[in-house]
Amino acid sequence: MLQSTLFRFFASLLLTATLMSATTADAQCSVFNKPAKAKTMKVDMVRTYAPCPNSQIFAPNTATSTGIPACGPAITGDYSSDSDTSFDFGAKGKCNAKLIRVVEDPCSTGSGVPCSNLKVKSKCSDVLLFGANPATGSGWELVLGLRVTMEDQTFPGSGMTLIDLGLENFAEVRFDFEPAINGKLKLKGDYASDAHFVCIGTCSGDPLIACDSDTVCSDLGVGTCQPGLGGCTPGADTPAPDWLEMPACANVEIVDMLVRDPNGQLFARPGLGGN
Repeated sequence: MLQSTLFRFFASLLLTATLMSATTADAQCSVFNKPAKAKTMKVDMVRTYAPCPNSQIFAPNTATSTGIPACGPAITGDYSSDSDTSFDFGAKGKCNAKLIRVVEDPCSTGSGVPCSNLKVKSKCSDVLLFGANPATGSGWELVLGLRVTMEDQTFPGSGMTLIDLGLENFAEVRFDFEPAINGKLKLKGDYASDAHFVCIGTCSGDPLIACDSDTVCSDLGVGTCQPGLGGCTPGADTPAPDWLEMPACANVEIVDMLVRDPNGQLFARPGLGGN
């Protein structure tokens, strides 16, 4: 089930990065604070685990040797449901992602004006099905949560921050991996050309609850799922609409990033770990 927008907002504070670069267009962009340079982001990724408590363990049921409350056993996969991914890292498993922010003039979307674009790369290896068979086939996705602050003529003299893009709030920003071969995943694309979006609506009885179908809202007793921004149909998967083009003067925060398996379950997220 989708988490509330408010919950996702606080969860997103755990991971925030800013992608900016000093360009001619940026030099003219002085209406909001930004770094002189932050054009590249590269991260390693680790397995996702459910928080404590979670959908299966409703309160801490154990503690560490130093007395810190904990939940055991650890649960991998999707922290918002009882579902778990069928995939694991093998002994040599790893996954990483790299984002580069560039200014295009004119934009590669064909709009004829400068814009910001994100170049996206990601690789994973030694990914196993049920811990034994190397992963094969399509359906793997890299999903980004973006918070964009930008300059716009409708609000002159100051920047404006858009509603968060992605991760069950407004529209998920997704990139498709190439079909997995022998446990290896590879992705290379960019926001302007390769990103696609799953429309997220809100429940009529509680606009803080995100939804992709009426079922989500009716199960909670909060009405029906209303259309998303721009009138998009909740749950629909479409290419990026023109009005989601990011201008050259933009500050792009990465508030979340994850790898989803072909069944839609969480597999990996930026972090630190290893043997």
